Amino acid sequence: MSDLTDLLLSLTMEGLANDLSRVENETAWYVRRYTRCLKVTEDIAKACPRLQCCNWVDDVFVVVEEKRDSKTVRVVRGVKQGGMDKNHCHTLALT
Repeated sequence: MSDLTDLLLSLTMEGLANDLSRVENETAWYVRRYTRCLKVTEDIAKACPRLQCCNWVDDVFVVVEEKRDSKTVRVVRGVKQGGMDKNHCHTLALT
């Protein structure tokens, strides 16, 4: 796992979270789904120090390095959909 740089996950966690219904408030459901994917991606990035990109069914996240208080930290960022090919998100990652 230490050499993993790109990950494609063809699954959703809504069934496991018992959160299948999005009829009442669709925006709230999308926020919950996105937050679940973000958290799992952060956990995977901690376990895989070379991870740069994680593609979910509906979301793409990149792992970037940022300077904070003179330390370099790895941060997971969501990629805005629409203007980018999901298969090439690794080009946005670590520079």
